[in-house]
Amino acid sequence: TLTIDPGVKIYGQNSSSHLGVQGTLIAEGTETKPILFTSPNETPTAGNWGHIQFTSGSSGRLSHAILEYGGSGSAALLLDGSPVIENITVRHSNSHGVQLRYDSAAILDHILVENVLLSAFYSSTSGAEIPTGAYQVLNSQLSGGNGSAQFGYKVTGANPMPKIIGNTISGGSAD
Repeated sequence: TLTIDPGVKIYGQNSSSHLGVQGTLIAEGTETKPILFTSPNETPTAGNWGHIQFTSGSSGRLSHAILEYGGSGSAALLLDGSPVIENITVRHSNSHGVQLRYDSAAILDHILVENVLLSAFYSSTSGAEIPTGAYQVLNSQLSGGNGSAQFGYKVTGANPMPKIIGNTISGGSAD
């Protein structure tokens, strides 16, 4: 188990830096002391670091956190396991904000995704990456990307279908 305390700042060193969770991550910030995952650069840009990934079979809780300037080559937050993600902001991703894959049974509640290049939330659509877990996206604000045919939320091929309740979804050219 890795525990990250409120107010901690974690800097991804380069575009291939990532935090891979293969067990349990407990990262619980507070409203006044969020945990910050960000770029080390003085003038940051989207994609300065990679992502946080909960791998298949992993779990934990990520709350009151900000993920910014990540998403190099993939989403800023990749979910394959079953963590609880709540009260987080994902912004300035060079790809998707959040991507759900494989056996993801994650519960996402009160997520703000903004200023990402591609889709705010993306569920993989082909091959073994199609989610088979019953993930949930609740009470969130999802704003899609600036690229052509991008979405606030894109899901195809999921079985079972996710629960998507109480969200505000917008953005991209294919709202």
